Amino acid sequence: KNTPSTERPTKILRHWIDRAFAILRHVFIRHHTASVDPISLAGLRGMNAGYGNVFTKRRKLVTYGSIGFLVAILLGGILWRQSMRVRAETMLWNAAYAGALDQRNRAESDVIYGNDPRAKAEIDAASTALATLATDTNERKSSVKKLKQDLAEIKDKLKKVVVVKNVTELTVSAAAMDGDLAAPIMTEDAAYVADNSTGAIVKITFGSRAVKTIRLPSSADRIVAGMTGKDHLLFATQSGKLIALKKSDDSSSMMAWSHSRSSSTVDVVLYASKLYALDSSKNQVWRSANSGNGFIGDVPYIKTTSEKIDNGISIAIDSNVYILQRDGRVFRYLSGGREGFSLAPIDPPLTSGAAIWTTAENERLAITDPKEKRIVFFDKNGALKAQITSPQFHGPRDLDVDEANKRMIVVDGNRLLLVPLP
Repeated sequence: KNTPSTERPTKILRHWIDRAFAILRHVFIRHHTASVDPISLAGLRGMNAGYGNVFTKRRKLVTYGSIGFLVAILLGGILWRQSMRVRAETMLWNAAYAGALDQRNRAESDVIYGNDPRAKAEIDAASTALATLATDTNERKSSVKKLKQDLAEIKDKLKKVVVVKNVTELTVSAAAMDGDLAAPIMTEDAAYVADNSTGAIVKITFGSRAVKTIRLPSSADRIVAGMTGKDHLLFATQSGKLIALKKSDDSSSMMAWSHSRSSSTVDVVLYASKLYALDSSKNQVWRSANSGNGFIGDVPYIKTTSEKIDNGISIAIDSNVYILQRDGRVFRYLSGGREGFSLAPIDPPLTSGAAIWTTAENERLAITDPKEKRIVFFDKNGALKAQITSPQFHGPRDLDVDEANKRMIVVDGNRLLLVPLP
């Protein structure tokens, strides 16, 4: 229904052929019905009148009529060929447009059933086909424009952007600067975050919004990671020290962590009673075992010495070990060996990252992206699940997620935000 009509060239051809035959009919009828004077004709014959010129009036009329007929046939042939070209072009246009329409429909179906890569491929193919289509009539122009709009809407759905507005800012410290807050931990009734500007852990109770400042031991240096243990909350420092915060009374103390091979601690995760410390300067993850009252040892987890994770910035574990790179890539390891894993391309591209989060109990990976002011969720096959944004996001840097209660706490600049989880 979106194709131009092919009737006009045919009508033009029919018009000129009819007109040519009408001219011929007029000439011959006029010639045969003209009155002839028999006496004058006989006299003219006797004088051989008219025989001195080959082009008699009758012959002229016949010649002109024949020429007109040939011109009409020639013109008709040209118009017929033109109409065939127009018809062929119309059929090709219709076929290309129908193909793009089918691709749009398949892409829409793929989005519904979660086949994002194929949906994107269908959109790209349909867009390429539309770019080659002529828009020389209003009808064609309107059809192409409408289909492009449909493709743009499906492409927006593939972005899976979720805008969250009911974000709550939790009071921490007016003295904290951008980058001072780190290592957020969320329990069922409270949020904890390290404030490196004051050398303290700040606790905010969800119900009352009461704020409690817990001083760290004097030997503690900059906090880089926070973890939830059985009886304690554990905070790891940049120099490789461990601080335990007792859940029952919020008292803090240094916990033993004996290790000597690491040169820097970028991030630390507690998994299956073992500490896994990311040491990007040595391209290694060091594993320390639980000794009963602390952790001992620094066994290298990554088996290959040629592995390059010097841009590693954050670590998460669910039995696999995930290492987030500064450029937004994620490396996944199992039993110390790197697997063939990558995140699906998203729009806009993930070209930076600050922190990665997951647990063995859930099916999603979360990555903070300060550059694009978003938190991106993937499934554990690397497929995009959601891009969470908010007008209140300035640059999310770290997070902890409570899947059971559909919420997360997010370090955003010098603020701690309580964000509902879609």
